[in-house]
This record gives sequence, C-alpha cells and structure tokens, in this order.
Amino acid sequence: MRFELRAALVATSALAAIACGEKTSVVQPEAVASMSVTPAYPTIVVTTQVQLTATVRDASHRILTDRAVMWGSADTAVATVSATGLVTGRAPGPAQVTATSETKSASATVTVIPIPVAAVTVAPADDTLVVGQTVLLTAMATDSVGHVLTGRPVSWSSGSPAVAAVSAGGMALAVGTGFALITVLVDGSPGLGRIWVPAAFAAVSPGPRHSCGVRTDGAALCWGDNSTGQLGKGSIGFGGAQPVVVQGSLTFSQLATGADLTHSAGFTCGVTTGGRLYCWGANGEGRLGGGDAGAPVSRPREVSAAVTFTAVALGGGHACAIATGGQVYCWGFNSEGQLGTGDSTDRWVPTPIAGGLSFTAIGASLVHTCGLVTGGAAYCWGANSSGELGNGTTTGSPVPVAVSGGLSFATLSVSLSDFPGDHTCALTAAGAAYCWGNNYWGQIGDGAQVDRTAPTAVAGGRAWTAISAGGIHTCGLAAGGALYCWGLNASGELALGTVDTDLHLTPVAAPGIASYQAIRSGSHHTCAIAAGSTRALFCWGQNEFGKLGNNIVGRSPTPVIVVGF
Repeated sequence: MRFELRAALVATSALAAIACGEKTSVVQPEAVASMSVTPAYPTIVVTTQVQLTATVRDASHRILTDRAVMWGSADTAVATVSATGLVTGRAPGPAQVTATSETKSASATVTVIPIPVAAVTVAPADDTLVVGQTVLLTAMATDSVGHVLTGRPVSWSSGSPAVAAVSAGGMALAVGTGFALITVLVDGSPGLGRIWVPAAFAAVSPGPRHSCGVRTDGAALCWGDNSTGQLGKGSIGFGGAQPVVVQGSLTFSQLATGADLTHSAGFTCGVTTGGRLYCWGANGEGRLGGGDAGAPVSRPREVSAAVTFTAVALGGGHACAIATGGQVYCWGFNSEGQLGTGDSTDRWVPTPIAGGLSFTAIGASLVHTCGLVTGGAAYCWGANSSGELGNGTTTGSPVPVAVSGGLSFATLSVSLSDFPGDHTCALTAAGAAYCWGNNYWGQIGDGAQVDRTAPTAVAGGRAWTAISAGGIHTCGLAAGGALYCWGLNASGELALGTVDTDLHLTPVAAPGIASYQAIRSGSHHTCAIAAGSTRALFCWGQNEFGKLGNNIVGRSPTPVIVVGF
C-alpha cells in the first residue's frame, strides 16, 4: 500500500513537472563508431554469388543490430551487390563493395574470376600433311557443363617443330617427316592435336593382307597383318594400321608381298640396293628361299643364292626373282608349275627356270607367273584355267610359253586374287594397255565379262603411263597422272568415293584432281605414289588388318594417305 502510494506520487510529480514546462533528460541511441565487412577478400567465378556481412559497432565495440546499412559496388560491370549484401560476379576483375551505416563505412575487395575451362578440344584433332602443306587448327574451350567459353588467352606450341611448326594463330606447317604433338593452352588449360607428316615413298607393294613400301632413303616399311611375321618387325602376332620400319637397317630398292593360297600366311621379300635378296614371314613350302620350310621368320633373312638380283615377285606361296644377268630363279610352292622348272616339285632354294631366257620384268599371281624378256616379249607359266598365260589356250604349262599376239611390252603387272584364275596386264612403249586372263568381274576392261586367253586392248584408247592388275579390279594412270580403275568396286577398290556391287567393265575416272606417278594393286586394295616431289603414298579399298596404313581399320572408297614416317 505504501509502495503504490509512492509510485502514484512520483507519477503525479512528473506529470506536474511536464505541465509546468520543466526540462527532462531523454536517452539518445549510441552512435555508429566502426564497421567491418566479411569476408574481406572473397573470390568468386563469373555468374556466381557471395554473401557479404556488415558488422556495425558503437564506441564500446558493442554490435549494433538495429542500424540501417547501405550497399554499393565501385564497379558494377565486374560485380553488383543487392540491398542485403549479396554480390554477383558479372565479369572478371576486382571490385570494391562498400557497406555504409550513418557516417561510417567498410569495404570488401571482391575478385571475380572467369568460369574455369574444363576441357579444350582441338580441331582437327588428328591430321596428316605432306611437307610444305598447312592446316589451320582451332581450339574450343568449354566449362564443366559443356558451355563454350570465349575470349580466353590462347597459346600454341609444337612438341616437334622440326616435323610440324605452329604459329601463334594456330596455323600448322609440315616441315619434315614424322609425328608432332601440338599443344594449345586456353587460359592455362591444355588441349592436344596430332600432326602426321608421312614419308616420301619410292616404291610400294600391296599384298593380300599386308602392304609394304620403300622410302626414298631405302628404308622398308610394312603395315597390316603380322600373323606370320610378314611385317619384318621382329615379332609375330600383332600387326597394325600404321607402318613400322623393317628391322635390319637394310637399304632396299624394291619390295614384294605375297601369301599362301588362302591369303592367311603372308610373306615379304626385298632386293637391296646392292642386289642382295632378303625374305621374311611365312615359310611354308620353302617360300623364303633359305633352304628350309616350316616356322615363320619375323625379320629379314637372306635368300640362299650365290647371285645378285634386280627384281623379285611373290605369288600364292612361291617367289621368283631376276638375277643380275637376266636369269629368273623361282622357289616355293609349285603345284601348277608356277616355278617354271618343268615339273610340280616344290623348291626350298632359288632354282633357275627352264628356257634360258633373259628377263627384264617379273610378276607372280596365285599359281602362275609372267615376265618380260629382253626386247619386250611376254612369257608366262603355271596354271591357265582362265587364259592367264595369254597363249590362246587354257592349258597350263610348267615352263615359260610365249604370250600370243607378238606384242612388245615395256611394263607388266600380274594380279594376286583370292582364287585361281588371275589376270595379267601390260603396257607397250607407246602406252597402249592390254590385259588377258580372268574377266569375271570385268577386270580386263574391254567392256565384257568373257575371259581372254590372249592380250586384249583395254577400252578407251588412252595412252597409259602405268597399269596394275588387282585381284578383282585393275587400275591405271593416264596422261598427267590421272587415275582410272575398272572391275568390281565392292570394297571401294575403284576409288570412286562409293562402294557398290556393280561391274565397271571399262575404265572409270576417279573423282578429284589428284595425280599420281606410280601405282600398285593388291587383291582388294590399291596404293599409289602422289605426283611431285612429296611422293606421299595413298591407298584405298579394303582395309582389313589396317593394310591401307592410315592408322585405322575400315575400308575407304577414296584415297587416304599412309601415315608412315
């Protein structure tokens, strides 16, 4: 009761004082004495956000929570800030974000960085150039979700500038043969590309399941199937779609490729610049000419002969070579008299053929052989089921018989098909083309499908500079190096850019303007050396085991460059 009375009296006195105009003291809020912003130095990626927090304090360092705070960015192009301190990165760079309360302020320095580069893709990623050729490389950078990033610093470099140099703008120039790894850095993130500069080739020999060639420096390269050591790389088994250098450090002037009757056991022979003859691969029936038969040989082994040679040809398990004086020696499988020795006995070492003729060119098929003697007359021996001996009959001969017609030839090519019944083609000194033998696929090129037992002119009347008989097709080079092919195109053998089962019974021009200086056909593919000093090697057609040499497996109906170096 006493307390209530005192409170009432105090209240009455206060009201009276107010009514009488007496002054009273009012408590003022504490002034803002300092501020801080956290985090003070945040780093964010463009388009991402960071929440800043402003802390307001009075002179006693007490936190004041009831004060209004204003936010602002010194560079809104780099970063913007909301009324609550939420900062959004707009562009790379630094931006000062300031918080103000009453008369005090504090700042944070926000660093905005670009969206990180997650991947860099080079296009083309894998390209093949000849010496002197260029290609413009481009780099595409993407973020972690695949969005393309632009405006980043880019730098290019070559791991092998002696093979391929690259400019600051990404222009790659082929300088020398080999392989170069091209690196691009986009904002520090790498991307890789590859430039292949292939070798210049002096000669090529496409076989049934592998191919070989001679570089201009005489080194031998082989590619494709290696199941019997036919690549000459010192091992048996794994082959490859990229050429490998044949072991032995030998210098060759010519190579030849062959196989057995089923094409499953390949072998290779080569003549060195000194006239020595080496063979490697499958050795059934003594086809390597070393005096033995059986186990394959995976690196070059010299043929057992006391003579030197100028040329060699391989067929379906047999081989024939021209000695320096023009005598032909043959060895290996002889079931149809294809060794020309007058019998059907296999030979394990080079054996002179019958007849005493002097030869300048030689070619071998599955089970027959043909050659040109001094003066240009053609002779053939072995099987003759389709008239491939060219003597007007279909009767085989174990000794050389003259090809009918009395023609004189400058060059000769014998096919190596999948089955008996091959064909042969030859050119006269004037460039007229003649073929004879099997014509089931139109490979004679005379517009028909009738086997020819004597030389028959190829349709079109063109002057040819080269001709090569394939297994089911034929290809030739006309004036200027223009490419023509005919026969079956089931695997793109005719280089038409398409695959079809139509029979092309007369020469068909390959599309494009490419020109070549030499050509050789295999069973279902063909290779040609480009015109000019580059001498790049191109192949097309069937590509089982990688025998096109373009580093992939898969047929190509258009010429692809061999990537060997």
